[in-house]
Amino acid sequence: MEYGALMEMAVRAGEIMLASGAEVYRVEDTIHRILKHSGIARADVFVVTTGIVATIADASLPPLTLVKRVENRATNLNRIYQVNNVSREFCSGKLSVREAQERLDRIANTTLYGFWKKCIGYAATTGFFAVMFGGGPGECLVAAVVGVVLAFVLRAASNLMLNDFCQNALGSFALAVAAYLLRRGHFWE
Repeated sequence: MEYGALMEMAVRAGEIMLASGAEVYRVEDTIHRILKHSGIARADVFVVTTGIVATIADASLPPLTLVKRVENRATNLNRIYQVNNVSREFCSGKLSVREAQERLDRIANTTLYGFWKKCIGYAATTGFFAVMFGGGPGECLVAAVVGVVLAFVLRAASNLMLNDFCQNALGSFALAVAAYLLRRGHFWE
């Protein structure tokens, strides 16, 4: 068995899970199960919210360690589910290391929602909140427009590679300005 490829695949699985919001213990367990499936004597995995350290050792090979930093995180339960399926199939012998790596690459490169679907989601969410707080059709429409503005601002902030705090601050500022400008237009009086 090519242990380097095994390590790459196992840590890639953990990286996708960690970046998708999985709990640290779940990431450690998944990587450990994949590594132990190869029959090596020792597999040590240490995961924190920003990185992964995995080491394998056996009498037949020197210790092999791989470190991976995970910078971007979001919540994507579908990716966690898919990686768990790949892990189960690999550990049951249904997938080779190469096949598992290919599946993990597809999972990592899949976009769950495109930008326009996100815009619709932002508009619907803000519009429904306006209704929930007693707003009429005018307020609902204005809130939906402000939600779309937020989607564009967050996309621009993401493209500028700003950190989460700066993205949230810029989004909040944009919402306040958009609401102020729309209020000055007296759309809801």
